[in-house]
Amino acid sequence: MQKKQKQLSNYPVWFDGTNINEAAFCEEFLHTRKILFSNNAFFTPEGRVTDDLPLRGEIFESLKHYAINNVPRKVTNILEVMKLAAYIEDFPPEANKIYLANGTIYIDGTFIPEKPDIVRMRLPVNYNPDAPEASTWLSFLDQLLYPEDIPTLQELSDSKQQGTTHDDYKRQWWRGKITNWCCFEQLIRHEYERRKYQ
Repeated sequence: MQKKQKQLSNYPVWFDGTNINEAAFCEEFLHTRKILFSNNAFFTPEGRVTDDLPLRGEIFESLKHYAINNVPRKVTNILEVMKLAAYIEDFPPEANKIYLANGTIYIDGTFIPEKPDIVRMRLPVNYNPDAPEASTWLSFLDQLLYPEDIPTLQELSDSKQQGTTHDDYKRQWWRGKITNWCCFEQLIRHEYERRKYQ
């Protein structure tokens, strides 16, 4: 009896020597990772999880020495239990922060390189406080648009990109500290085509 108790003490709390307790596994897993479930998706400090294969892989790595058969089904069951264990009803975006690939920028211009928060999305762009002014970009705009149209384009691109019109953020974006071409590429292309055939 003592030998069996000693052997069980070497096992994780979610394994009794024969069976895996999925709820206990999820509790331990969530205790060591930042993850939540809302709006039918998992979210981490990197943003929305669009492919759960890496998450399944992590679960498998934890189970592989304890699960003998039906491992894919066990992983799926644990993932389903995790949805319940990590569920929160509302996960509103934070209007005072912009989550970037290399950290978080606050609307007041403060930048922190850490990723402490679970977030809805993280933009795939980096913040560089030492970036020079985007002279090529500004020159391109000067060639493409009338001078009075440039501020309008700036307003359109910023408000569509983040849903904000905060001047500090816009100035950093406009100077090339934060760049994201795809948000208004079509607008520029349309304007270029319009002027090309005038």
